[in-house]
Amino acid sequence: MAASKIPAGNESEMHFPVTVELRPVDKGKLRAVADVTIALGPQGTVKLCGFAVFSDGKAPHVGAPSRQGKSRYFDTVVLNGEIRRSVETAVITEFESQGLN
Repeated sequence: MAASKIPAGNESEMHFPVTVELRPVDKGKLRAVADVTIALGPQGTVKLCGFAVFSDGKAPHVGAPSRQGKSRYFDTVVLNGEIRRSVETAVITEFESQGLN
């Protein structure tokens, strides 16, 4: 479990714990699929399913959940800023801790 920090306007920084559920997959460069839960305190949680972890012997890369269109894939979740870095770091940390790289 990794903790992320998200600036909230003029308020002090907020901390949102990120939990990762990782399932190993062996389909070419696709090495795992991850579901991410972001705890929002008493407001509840947000669960984002279907992050892809790609690796070809180099540093792993996290792909956002996506859906196939007629001619290409489209992201179904878009994260920006610190929350994106926190989610990617949590997923890669879990991936490496399971020795999947």
